[in-house]
Formats: sequence, C-alpha cells, structure tokens
Amino acid sequence: LRPRPAPSRPPPAGPRQLDVGSRTMHASLLYEDYPKVRGPVFYAATFTGVALTAFCVVFALSPRRLATPDPDTLVQLPCGGSAARSVDEAFGQFSKLVFAARNASAPDFERNVEAIASCFAGDTLVRFYNQRTRKMRVFSGREDMRRFLEWVMRLGCAERQDISDLHSVDEHGKTVFIAWRYPRDCGASTETYVYSPDLKIQRLNAFVDWPRLPDVS
Repeated sequence: LRPRPAPSRPPPAGPRQLDVGSRTMHASLLYEDYPKVRGPVFYAATFTGVALTAFCVVFALSPRRLATPDPDTLVQLPCGGSAARSVDEAFGQFSKLVFAARNASAPDFERNVEAIASCFAGDTLVRFYNQRTRKMRVFSGREDMRRFLEWVMRLGCAERQDISDLHSVDEHGKTVFIAWRYPRDCGASTETYVYSPDLKIQRLNAFVDWPRLPDVS
C-alpha cells in the first residue's frame, strides 16, 4: 500500500505559478523597451515582483505548511466521493492519508486507519497476491478494510524505502497503476486501483514478490 510517488520532474508551470514571474517579466520588458528611462512605473512594477516572490517563498517554507496534520484534522480529511472531482484528486487524498499514517506504532494509528478505510467503496474487493509464496489473500467490503490496512501497513517490506518506477492515472478507465522496486530482498510490486463512479476505491489488486508474510489476524 503506497502513497502517490513524488514526480521525477516538476510539472509545467500553470497560470497560477506564472503570476509572480509574469509581473517580474513585465518589469524586465519595460526596462528593455526603455533602457534609459526608469520612472515610477518601472520601480513600482519591479518592487511588486520582488515583494510577491519573497512572500511566496516565506509562505511555502513556513513550518505550518510543512507540518504533518494533527490526528483530529487527519481523521476529518475528505477522501473521494463528493470531495473529489477526478480519479487523480481522489487518489491524491488517499495518498495523503496513507503517508500521514505510515507510523504503525503511533498512538493515533487506529484512528488513521479508519480515515483511510473511508476511501474505499462499500462493496470494495482487495486481492493481495504474493508471487514468492504463491499465496492470495482476499479482503471484501468496507468493514474488512480495517483488517486489511492494519495488516498491510505493518508488513516489513511495506515499511522499507522503495523506488517508484511507474505511476499512471487513467481518468477514462477510472484506474491508477503504480509499480515499485526495492534495493534489498523485497522484490518488485505493483498495485492497480479501480475507482467507482463516485470516486471511491472499488477494486485494489496488489502483486508482490516478498518473503513469507504473517497471517492476517
């Protein structure tokens, strides 16, 4: 069970990202067009660009934005359903919850599991196949998701550092496919998420090549 991997390269700048740069660019163009005239408009435009850039840097690096959500906030975070407008957004919400609950020994782990379970549909089905031991485990229904999550998030391989090989979102097919590999004895794994029309996880098929796994309690 993995959160969304970090992209290998930053996405192209959108309209919001270009706002500060465009103001600075306008100031530089003003300078190029009138290299010998630096009136009040030039200095005002330049100052605006620099000030906004500084504000964005401070806001982006503020401790509040970098801090992990507190347990009460985490449980209230939406996941899929009416809170999402696309498969990509729903999976992003799911990933955020999984990432925040990675510490299985934390006192609020049980509550975090409940929040993650809310990402699944009522008739969800999870199939978890280990190629190395040729054993399939099946979890069915929303009520069974807590048992699945408590088991899978405590697995040794799931807690290790991994490398993302692929992350693909198919909005038309309502699926997310991800592939992982590990530097040690845990083999590669893949996960396929199929979303329902209301953007809840309806199917999760996990294929791993890991050492013998503990039984599900």
